[in-house]
Amino acid sequence: MAKQLKVGDIVVFRYYNNPEGKFYGGYKTGTIVEIDETAKYSNIKKFKVEHKYGSTWLREKEIKNRT
Repeated sequence: MAKQLKVGDIVVFRYYNNPEGKFYGGYKTGTIVEIDETAKYSNIKKFKVEHKYGSTWLREKEIKNRT
């Protein structure tokens, strides 16, 4: 993504399964409500996204784009 994601952004995402190494399920829309502050010291950023079915922590690779 060209711009940094921030709290309040509406994003389209899809879950990723590490053991199988592939994405699954359909695309969902949600709002970023929190960003993992410890992530700035590692190369993996995590975002808490609130969506229709609750809230989930996602990695940056699971977020397709910002709407």
